Amino acid sequence: MPMRPHLQRLCVVALITVFQASTVLGATAAIKAAKINDVPIEPSSSITVQPGDLIEAEVYISDWNTDLPGSGLQTYQVTFNAFSFFQGEGSGTLIPLGWDAMPLASCIGDSLCPIGMPLCRGHGYKLTPWCGCDTDADCPSFFPTCLGVCAGPDHDAQAAIFVNTERKDFVHFGFKEIAAARGTYASGNPSFGSTAALSGIGPLDAGQALYGGTLVLRVSSDACGLLTVEFMPQTPALENNFVDLRLPDLREDHVLAFSTLIPLQVLVTPEDTCGSATAAAVSADPPVGAGLSHADNNAVELAFDEDVNTPIPGELVVYELRPDNCSGPAPGDDLSAQLNVGLDMDEQNRPRTLRIRDTSGVFEHGKWYRVVNNGTWPGVVPFEVEYRVLAGDANNDGIVQFADLAVINQAIPTLRAKPTDRNDINGDGFVNFADLAAANVYIATSNQPNPCK
Repeated sequence: MPMRPHLQRLCVVALITVFQASTVLGATAAIKAAKINDVPIEPSSSITVQPGDLIEAEVYISDWNTDLPGSGLQTYQVTFNAFSFFQGEGSGTLIPLGWDAMPLASCIGDSLCPIGMPLCRGHGYKLTPWCGCDTDADCPSFFPTCLGVCAGPDHDAQAAIFVNTERKDFVHFGFKEIAAARGTYASGNPSFGSTAALSGIGPLDAGQALYGGTLVLRVSSDACGLLTVEFMPQTPALENNFVDLRLPDLREDHVLAFSTLIPLQVLVTPEDTCGSATAAAVSADPPVGAGLSHADNNAVELAFDEDVNTPIPGELVVYELRPDNCSGPAPGDDLSAQLNVGLDMDEQNRPRTLRIRDTSGVFEHGKWYRVVNNGTWPGVVPFEVEYRVLAGDANNDGIVQFADLAVINQAIPTLRAKPTDRNDINGDGFVNFADLAAANVYIATSNQPNPCK
């Protein structure tokens, strides 16, 4: 992609740095919308938009005089939490311009990652581990290239981020020696930075917020409600809720920290009513009426006929069935916050498969569970499915016996089992002799009646 005139877009990791600081008190970094659909607006950290709108946001840095009395701001960096683009309080996403890849997803282990980005990877000095890929073989056909995330042929995350060094309000405008003005999308998190080449040379704090970079985001067509562009809350050698400004050789007591980080709040108000229920569940894996056969890491997948957004606890309820809660969950019954709930893309790259994975041993052998949406999940038609847990029941006949061992044995070896594979009794992603041993523990156990039937 050709580089814009006077815009420097370098794919390097830039550190937010300042020279000659001796205190760690405070400075302010703010992200403000400056244009909507290419129309300039008064820069603001709170805007209202429509689905599909294009937002051009800018970073402003101010109030560093207390930290650097009489010293120049030689170097800076700001870094955003890219997960906030894809996982907001409202529904939908803020998609970086040029993004042609699977949505970013946070994780605490490989088992929590979606199909197509199966590895939970750390960000090094960044705070949140993320789901990614290792090789092209990890990626689905519609996003075939592994670039840390599974990406399509038109993916260009750098298109979303740049620094215009010709602006008169740019932090280092007029400083002839600029070592680097950086806009990067390293490790999935956008960062801005600029360094004046001469030590100790930079602008003094004159009480004016100065421009530090531009980030371009598009509101997804299904967005509704409040979405937020957030800063990363932590970098190395600093406490939580700070972003650091430092040179590579700067001592810890010379680090300037932003004590005030102002996010951009985007309220999306579609012309129609938010949350009109049109998406319906059309299939389930395991099928409705079947049991869950894993001793650990049971999974349920529900497919929908329209795009859906990831439900938050309360929008989707999962609870154990008992005779006293057949008509609905009692307070404290909802288990959804203890489960890994997310979305997988279908073959056309549409968010239409709800994924529920139990990586914490929530689903217990011999018990029944209900997954229900009572109309609280925006945009989704109410539904209810029930599953029993019968570990080892590979053939789904309601009893664990030697016939199940025979079925499992026929599937050995399966090197990459689906999360819902009935033969993967221990839920480790493989079908091997360990699954025979896991099923053998439950031999002669049988299905318990549904307490609500």
